[in-house]
Amino acid sequence: MRIAFATPEYITEQNYYGGLANYLQRLAQVLTLHGHEVHIITYSEAAAGHFLHDDIHIHRVIAKNSLFWLNRLTRWRLMETAYILSHSWQTYLTLKALHQAQPLDLIQYANYRLPGLFAANLLPVPYTVRASSFTAAWNAALARPHTLDRRIGEWLEAVHFRACRYIFAPSFALANMLSEELGLRSITVIPSPFYIEVSLQDPSVFNSFLKNKNYLLYFGRLQRHKGFEVLAQALPQVLQQCSDMHVAIVGEDLPTQKHSSMREYARQLAGAQAQRLVFIDSLKHEQLYPIIENARLIVLPSLIDNLPNACLESMGLGRPVVGTRGASFDELIEDQNTGFLVEPDNVEALTSILITAWYREDLDEIGLRAKKRIEQLHPQHTVAELLAYYRTLM
Repeated sequence: MRIAFATPEYITEQNYYGGLANYLQRLAQVLTLHGHEVHIITYSEAAAGHFLHDDIHIHRVIAKNSLFWLNRLTRWRLMETAYILSHSWQTYLTLKALHQAQPLDLIQYANYRLPGLFAANLLPVPYTVRASSFTAAWNAALARPHTLDRRIGEWLEAVHFRACRYIFAPSFALANMLSEELGLRSITVIPSPFYIEVSLQDPSVFNSFLKNKNYLLYFGRLQRHKGFEVLAQALPQVLQQCSDMHVAIVGEDLPTQKHSSMREYARQLAGAQAQRLVFIDSLKHEQLYPIIENARLIVLPSLIDNLPNACLESMGLGRPVVGTRGASFDELIEDQNTGFLVEPDNVEALTSILITAWYREDLDEIGLRAKKRIEQLHPQHTVAELLAYYRTLM
């Protein structure tokens, strides 16, 4: 098949660290190995163009100036809307040219930032939309102000979802949310193929910052919806009770509505224990994986999520995860058997489980069972289901 994926992010681009980019890389590699021709159409801050990356065709699209008048007329209050509309239109033009040069068999659109807003309705090509989030719920979890720009973005996404006949999601949590909030009744749940794609690791960052340390690990964006604010509030008591613990925090420091720096917020709350916090910027997988493998315990206390790559990677590398109920972690983790589950947005509950889990003597055994659970998502088990779904669309 000649398959195109339209996405706002991919691993070839700067600051790609979202799970969507990593998911697409793994899927594109597997499909290419199975003999399919894969094209990635991605938003980019670099120059537009086409190139090959690991035998995968990459097509960069950039925003044009044609919609910048909207920003000026609205005093820059619709910047995100203008960005989405411009990129979506350029994605349509790129896909149209690809299809005219040689027909595409199928297009898969991400819902995030709406790359298929125009193309899904204008191109005569079978397509599906993979839901990786629901913007209205994510905005609420982030406590973002409900500006006109965000209201338009949420409305456009709802219109796009309702206009799409074929939608699939990787988790029941997200599928149920979309069904309840938007009245969508035909969402297929297909787990994302997962495998550890890095064959050669780079332990340099681990050796510099964490070698010979016993540490709890959080990795991902330092954002409210990822539960980092709750974690920061839990850490003072956790560190007090776990005297041998360091805490490694790997990821981009982002401001929230309450805090200009989540790193500084965590440091301030930790007080005299702050020297046991180890902050590291976002890392490529080659450098991140040694840090995951050597962690005693992983904590991912998301308020809302969708089978996050951080959980898949941690369990896939044999480490136990503390995740949250109702945020899709419970679709992977059996509490006390393949990891630990806690109620979201509950500082006391998170504090208690972290202290209890830290002193468990069977964490390695739990990690091995977690690894076996993730092996069920290996492409040899999951890609056939996805390809069968694709064929029903054609």
